[in-house]
Order: sequence, then structure tokens, then C-alpha cells
Amino acid sequence: MQATSAPLVFVTGFGSFEEVEDNPSAAVARRLSAAPPAGVEIRSTVLPVSFVRAPGVIDEALAELAPRVPDLLLGLGVDKKSTGYRLELQARGRLAGAERQDVDGAVASGATLDLGADLRTELDVAALARVLQAEALCLSEDAGGYVCERIYHHLLARGRELERPALFVHVPPSACRSVAEQTRFVTAVIAQVLAD
Repeated sequence: MQATSAPLVFVTGFGSFEEVEDNPSAAVARRLSAAPPAGVEIRSTVLPVSFVRAPGVIDEALAELAPRVPDLLLGLGVDKKSTGYRLELQARGRLAGAERQDVDGAVASGATLDLGADLRTELDVAALARVLQAEALCLSEDAGGYVCERIYHHLLARGRELERPALFVHVPPSACRSVAEQTRFVTAVIAQVLAD
């Protein structure tokens, strides 16, 4: 009899950008990989805040996992202006209006980012939020128009190709909520998605 392998979750966080030197999304992704929840295998990668380079890092990491396919693709990013968590419902396919520079000095309108149709997560995010009942949690239709939205679109597209769900969670700065608290929240998200 063959042993059943633990569910595999692929988690991305981001490195430093603008005035964010220690990005909590990277810290949470690393912590989850180093000490995953019981019965779950987590592979994480930290992405550059780059419109062009970050999708390739994701594709390389997924190729390294092959032939295994993650049960969930989970992107994390920091919302510098928030004190709570945002579960993102969709990612737009066109980011031409975003003029913030990434770490390479590129802006979305200059990076030829017409990705096609807007994509929505197939997860029931409203039900997920009800179960989590976390303080300062909201659902969002706007993933920000920056590299986070670019990466969420990429994760959703890869998820559809792999027939796996994808989700993006914006976490607050670590000055608002500790990395330990953020890790507990994201662990609860993973547990609930895998349970459904």
C-alpha cells in the first residue's frame, strides 16, 4: 500500500521594495516553509518586486516541484497602508494605469503588461472569511495594480493550467501586526482551504 503524501502548498512572498526593507510577506513565507502546519508540506519562494522577473521565478519554482503539483498556490504581499488582512478576489489583466516603479525601475504601463482577461479565484472567499472571523479582515476586488496584482494574475493563470486553486492575501506591515501573528493567520487560511 502506497503512503498518501501530505498536501503541498506553494507560497510566495516578496522581497524589499520602496521603503519596505523587511517585507513581512517574505518572513511569513519563510516561516511557513521552515515550520509548516502539521500534515502539510509547504514550499515557499521570495520574489523580487519586479513586473518582469517575478513570474519567471514562480515558473522555475513550480518546475522544480514537478512532477508534484501543489494543492494550493498562495501569494502573499504587504499592503503598506493597511492594519489588517485583505483576501483578494481577482486580478486584472491590464495594469497600464499603474505608474509606481518596481525594483528594476519599470512601471506596468512600460512593461507591456496586457495579460488578457481579468481572472477571479475559484475559491469561495466570502465563506473563507466567515470561517476565519479574523479581526481586521476584508475582501477586496482591487489587488492594487502593482506587482502584487501582476503576480496574482500569474498564480491564477498557473492554477487554472494545473487545475488547482490560487489565492492572494495582503498582510499589513509588521509594525501593525507581528510576523508571528501574520503567520498564524496565513496558517489558518491554508488549513481552511485544504479542509474544503
